[in-house]
Amino acid sequence: MRKIIILVMAFCFALSTSAFAHPPQNVSLAIVDKDLEVSIPHPVKDLKQHYIYKIIVKINDQVSKEELFTSQPDNDFKVIIPLPEFKIGDVISASAYCNKGGEKTATLTVSEIMDQPVVGQKEVVVPEAQNP
Repeated sequence: MRKIIILVMAFCFALSTSAFAHPPQNVSLAIVDKDLEVSIPHPVKDLKQHYIYKIIVKINDQVSKEELFTSQPDNDFKVIIPLPEFKIGDVISASAYCNKGGEKTATLTVSEIMDQPVVGQKEVVVPEAQNP
């Protein structure tokens, strides 16, 4: 009987701690000067204890970058990630992971000209080079 009580208490504790964790609200992607801007709204009370700890960027399903964090600066976390060379037609995705559990991924397909950020899966375009 004692083992059953301990198991029930452990189960209740596990449920209560996971109830306070949540994935990012969404992930928004934009290509800015050949870099990937990743915006991740993740409102939390304590930015040092509950935060986005990892972002994985893939190009055409191959891991291109993995960024690790020990806190987030604010509830509207935004990071610029330099990308290796990419071309029209490439599929770029970014997955954001909460240190308390949960993840969210956004995907974009590179087109011709980029002028608006995207949320989720969309077609995006590459900024044209500026001629001096």
